[in-house]
Amino acid sequence: MTARDDDASDLEALTSPKKRKATVYDAVAGKVGTNGFLTSDEIAKSTKSLAPDEVLWRKTSMDAEEFQRSYSKQHDSDIDLPDSDLLKAIHAYASDYYSRATPEHGTHDFRSMDGSALIALGYLLEATIEKSLGDNGDMALVEPRSWTNGLPESTLTKHRIHGRVKPIPPPSPERHGSGSDTDQKPAKKRRA
Repeated sequence: MTARDDDASDLEALTSPKKRKATVYDAVAGKVGTNGFLTSDEIAKSTKSLAPDEVLWRKTSMDAEEFQRSYSKQHDSDIDLPDSDLLKAIHAYASDYYSRATPEHGTHDFRSMDGSALIALGYLLEATIEKSLGDNGDMALVEPRSWTNGLPESTLTKHRIHGRVKPIPPPSPERHGSGSDTDQKPAKKRRA
C-alpha cells in the first residue's frame, strides 16, 4: 500500500457520510421508525414512531427478562427514582421550551436535559413539593368529615338568588290606556 492509497482512503473516510445510529434521544423526539430514521415527509404524515423502550430493545440482543436481571444486578434497588410521569412531564416541557425559546428552535441544544439531569431535576422537584406540602399536604384536597352537607354557607352565597329569575313582562296596551302615552317614560318603582 502506497502513501497515495493511504491518503485516498483517509479522504474517502472523511468525505463519505457515516450512517448515524438511532439513539434513545432520537426516539423521544419522535424521529425513529421501524426502518430507522423517519424522513420529514413521514413525520408530516404522522407515521408511527417508536417509543424509547422499543429502540432500546432493538439495540440489545437480549430478551426482556435477561435485561431485567442484568440491570437489577448493576443497580441498587434501594434507590427510589422520581416518578416516571413527572420525568415525562419535565422532559416534554423542556423540549417544548427549547424548541420555542431559541432562534434555531433547539436544533443545537443536544442532550442538555439528558438522563442524569432529568433525574436530578425530578429529585429536586419531588423534594420541593414534599417540603412545601408537608406531611399532610395531600389532605388539602380532602373535605373534612364534618362537612357532610358541603361547605358552610358564606355571606356572599347566602343572598344569592336560587332558581330562575322571571323576566319582566312587556307593557300591555290595556294597562297604559289608549296607547298615546308612548312619549312618556314609564314610572320607576321604588325599592322597599
